[in-house]
Amino acid sequence: MGYTDNFVENAVFGGTKTTGDVLTLTFKDAALSGGQKSINYTVLSGDNLTSIATAIKTAINADTDMQALAVTATSIGTALTIKSTSANATTYAQSVSTGATETIALSINQNGPVRIGIGGSKTTGDTVSIVAFDSGLTGGTETASYSVQSGDNLSAIAAGLAASINANTDLQSIGVSASSSGQVLTISSNSLNETTYRVTTSSTATEIVSVDLPPNGTQTTVIGVTRTTGDVLTLTVYDAGLSGGLEAVAYTVLSGDTLTSIATNLTAAINANINLQAVNVSATSSGTVVFVKSNSLNATTYGKSLSGGATETIALAPSTSANLYGYNNLNELTSIAAGGPTKFEGNANKALTAASVNSNPARLLDSLKFEANPSLSNGANTVPVAVTDANSTTVTNNYWVSTNGSASATPTYDANGNMTSDGTNYYLWDADNRLVKITYPGTLNNSQFAYNPFSQAVTITEISGGSLIGLDQFVLTSATMHEVRNAGGSAVKSFFSLGQINSGTSYFYGQDLIGSVRSLTDSSGGLAANYSFDSYGRASKLSGADASDFQYAATYFHVPSGLNIAVRRFYNPVLSRWISRDPIGESGGTNLYDYAVNNPISIVDPSGLDVIVLLKPSSLGGIGHCAILIGKDKDPYDDKTKYSGWNFWESGALGPQSYLRLRDFYAGKKDYSRRNSAWFEKPPKEDAQGNAAAQKSLDDGYDFFSNNCADLCRKAAQAAGIDMGPQEWPASTPRGQFEAARRAGGKPPPEN
Repeated sequence: MGYTDNFVENAVFGGTKTTGDVLTLTFKDAALSGGQKSINYTVLSGDNLTSIATAIKTAINADTDMQALAVTATSIGTALTIKSTSANATTYAQSVSTGATETIALSINQNGPVRIGIGGSKTTGDTVSIVAFDSGLTGGTETASYSVQSGDNLSAIAAGLAASINANTDLQSIGVSASSSGQVLTISSNSLNETTYRVTTSSTATEIVSVDLPPNGTQTTVIGVTRTTGDVLTLTVYDAGLSGGLEAVAYTVLSGDTLTSIATNLTAAINANINLQAVNVSATSSGTVVFVKSNSLNATTYGKSLSGGATETIALAPSTSANLYGYNNLNELTSIAAGGPTKFEGNANKALTAASVNSNPARLLDSLKFEANPSLSNGANTVPVAVTDANSTTVTNNYWVSTNGSASATPTYDANGNMTSDGTNYYLWDADNRLVKITYPGTLNNSQFAYNPFSQAVTITEISGGSLIGLDQFVLTSATMHEVRNAGGSAVKSFFSLGQINSGTSYFYGQDLIGSVRSLTDSSGGLAANYSFDSYGRASKLSGADASDFQYAATYFHVPSGLNIAVRRFYNPVLSRWISRDPIGESGGTNLYDYAVNNPISIVDPSGLDVIVLLKPSSLGGIGHCAILIGKDKDPYDDKTKYSGWNFWESGALGPQSYLRLRDFYAGKKDYSRRNSAWFEKPPKEDAQGNAAAQKSLDDGYDFFSNNCADLCRKAAQAAGIDMGPQEWPASTPRGQFEAARRAGGKPPPEN
């Protein structure tokens, strides 16, 4: 079915050498007899740590079991690098004899493969260079260059650059190598240090070099059910490099076809399509499964369709993203490596006594269910799943799982907790912790942000190659964006609650329960764009040539950076976290970067009734009284959300009063009305933050100038993420805070 892209493993030999000590590396793989094999080495009198590493490398490469498994080793100094291309997951262990003075430190090599695309047009004599940065290099850097030849095309340039890298002895010394396929160059590093890359070209070069191309991987497509002559099966490929952004490949079922031959013939049609060839999309098949591989310079996604009444099915398997992340004690993301633990769950049709996934024991949840978290490699994995019943009968099925891991990276932060690099882009922040510039790979490519006094982004300037390519100016009221204007001040887009107008053309949103725009339709009902989102908001565009400016959770999507812009912060859906600290600090929890308490599937608020600022205008001779409601309706079927209904907070009380439903509150508190209520939809984490702030205000005690009823409302609303504007002076007033809530977008709550 294909080979796994197993982790590269580093083994570093340390300590001191003692003649006669025995050092052992154990290889664990389902293809080995007994599931594992040990390579032993006895230290000789003339050895040093470097010669020990060399000798164990030689022993691994000479072992016939390792050869059959496609395991190879290289060594540089005291470091041994092991690579497995086994069809199974290969893992490693080490041991030394009792009293040995040598040590063996095993670690996963953090330098995943980096894909670099060669685009633009070729010009003879241009120079294209790759600069490698690694602390193991003399001076920390080394450059490999290629001069474009008269007979070259873009693919030949990629191949020439790969050859230049592989011929560079300094890069060889730290284990850097390269290969090319079409216009894509893939660089791997076995260095013990972090290896990063930059590209340069001669000043007038017409070639364009792009670092960190999308990890498109392989799409699994299964043909199922029954065949009917004349049915038409269509696979659509979406890629920015295709004319119109997409290419459809159709196959009409013939009278002699089987499901297997349909898969074979659809594969042939994909490979024969010259438009797909141009973006390096190809296919192979095995049985009824079609594997579609993209080596495009752009992100490639897929869709499928059938003719009316067709009896066949096309199942597109989503590619799993598996990454291994590291964090420090401030919850800052400090490392990213491709591949990692992946959760599997299974059900059997009879009682089980044991189960395993990827040759690792699984946990039995009950007699029929099991789960496991085996480590998957980046790319294609064949995962054996075995179950055993009470009669010791074992059944094993192999599952082909494709994972698309991120390129390895070491994100960095400034002293205020703002991300300054994600390994690809660089972020610049001002003294108020506002993002003011994003710098992209290449020369003079960046986005610049300007803000109003309320720290809302009102201007985005796009620079490419040092030239201005875009200037967007936003018209906002409080937290609501209404228009985008160009450099001349003319409105080019207008936004409304149910859609947007682009240069006079109206589009309408189709939104889910959390506000994510799943579809964009035109005035005739035609589908202009269709999106899907993973749990944390990473978008896949399924169809359509148009685009929605608002996407996941109704946030504005900044295309160049891939970030979602919320009211206060920038969210990275690929990393599943904010790139700066929570502005309310630890009052919202100890993790200042998490999104939806790291549980976006379970934490949703379908009723949409979260925070309501209340005004009783007739109190205190017309000065008024302010209070706040936080929560949502309690339904019998909704116990899993842990909501107890609505908390009603007002100054002078010891704690909140509770109401199961909003209508119960208005029925019991007749001096409050929906007309004098400002309602906001907020996620549960922000509800919790608002409740905490309200309770703290009560605990602090009433003070006319600094902690009155209006102050309680203001503090709770701001903790819940509502922009209440400047502080009133000399004291907050009920009417002032209610009007601030209305300016922030609060509306009367709907009848229920």
